[in-house]
Amino acid sequence: MTPHLTALGLTLMHAGWQALLAAALYRLCDLCLTRLSGPARYRLGLAAMAAIPVMTAATFVYEELRLAAPISAGIAAPSFSLPAGGWLGWIDMAWALGVLLLSLRLIGGLWFIGRLRRGGLVKSVRGPGGGYLLA
Repeated sequence: MTPHLTALGLTLMHAGWQALLAAALYRLCDLCLTRLSGPARYRLGLAAMAAIPVMTAATFVYEELRLAAPISAGIAAPSFSLPAGGWLGWIDMAWALGVLLLSLRLIGGLWFIGRLRRGGLVKSVRGPGGGYLLA
């Protein structure tokens, strides 16, 4: 397996616990800072969500550099990665398949919405209780 696929597989493995860490830190801050205004809490949530792709990108760069670095004169670089071995290729393929399937789902949903819009709107009428019914 190429070093790029290995770095991608390790990044995908680490992205799960990193996202969980960001969510846990956000929840902890949210519980401790209950007197913050709504907009401030909203910005805190946005910062937590923005941290997730930043951590993932940093992990990928770290793994790329770690795997590309030559081992010098018998001194092995410390490795803190999970011993996934042959599973990394399968993880990469499962991730790519998931991206493909969810993209097809999104495209199908957009196509269906466009079909509904072209087909016209459903007429609504007043029901016996004053509410609206779809006819």
